[in-house]
Amino acid sequence: MVRPLGFLVGLGFITALVFAIFTTPLSNEENIAHKFHEHPKHLKLASDGLLPHWDKQQLQRGMQVYKEVCSACHSLHLVAFRDIEALGYTPGQVKTFAKGFQVPSINPDTGELGDA
Repeated sequence: MVRPLGFLVGLGFITALVFAIFTTPLSNEENIAHKFHEHPKHLKLASDGLLPHWDKQQLQRGMQVYKEVCSACHSLHLVAFRDIEALGYTPGQVKTFAKGFQVPSINPDTGELGDA
């Protein structure tokens, strides 16, 4: 008795699905979302193309804003300190920046995190 009932329930679901597919209108009539939607205009950026170029001073200003404002709520735990050199900082400046962070030490024997 259970198998025929399961078959009928499945057949009912398939019938409802086919009915929904064939009765859904596919028109592209303009609605309120179409009326007010604007596509963003394309910007020509220096970072576009085969040989991208970034303004290092602007990137460093962004890093300064991060340190002074954004770091209160957001972390850089997915960014390696060696990657900060790509912003145009010298290795000495990166080391100075890294000294401001507390990094937990790892016990090599157990692999557990400890205090820095």
